[in-house]
Amino acid sequence: MSATAKLALALSLALTCVPASAEVYRFTIARKAPAASDVPKTTPIGELVVNGALHLPAYAITVVDGIDGWTTAKPESMKVDGAKLTATQAARLAAYATPSGWMLVPRDWKLLKGGVGADGSTAISFVPSSGNGHLDFYDASACRGCAETPASLFFPEARADAQRDEYPVYERSATPLKLTRHGKHRMLYRTVVDGQPIDGIAYYDSASDLPYRNHEVSLPAAQRDLATPMLNWYVPRSKEE
Repeated sequence: MSATAKLALALSLALTCVPASAEVYRFTIARKAPAASDVPKTTPIGELVVNGALHLPAYAITVVDGIDGWTTAKPESMKVDGAKLTATQAARLAAYATPSGWMLVPRDWKLLKGGVGADGSTAISFVPSSGNGHLDFYDASACRGCAETPASLFFPEARADAQRDEYPVYERSATPLKLTRHGKHRMLYRTVVDGQPIDGIAYYDSASDLPYRNHEVSLPAAQRDLATPMLNWYVPRSKEE
């Protein structure tokens, strides 16, 4: 597959990326459902035990794989330790085994989209029953352009890499974007669209074989306090990473 074809595939999978132009990134709240033939599935697989004491209902997701067809995620373990999660928060969350590991999702949400490209790039999206929110995950895999273009919004080093490699570059977002560096390769971000916050964690390391991934969440008002534990799930204890 050519670099251009890989870029097109990965950007089509990147659920959070809605370009308004070559230079402006437009965040959105709602997500559109895929074609019926591409709707992913979930299967109960018991409970995920967190920190040895918290029990969350667990599900495995089945998504379209660009190589293997429909593929069901298989968790390496049904236990996770060291997570920043309270019993009160856990009682409102469920755990989903995905091709990229466990994800925490409000219990009344549903899996809307999920796919793995032939190059390994992965995109997953959960939404609330109201449709007024989302949890998105995107991993560019080994595709350089698929990493450098979306990462250019958050990281000046990714912007420089994309310009050098002649990939599209995002210089700003359509809504004000607050960025907070967390370690060498991780950026915490927030923006507000139509009065609703969107929070995320972006990771970029040009020296890595898997240079870019992104977790983003936007919750309805009644569940907004869950944004912190959902995103803390992906923040390491050390800022050295």
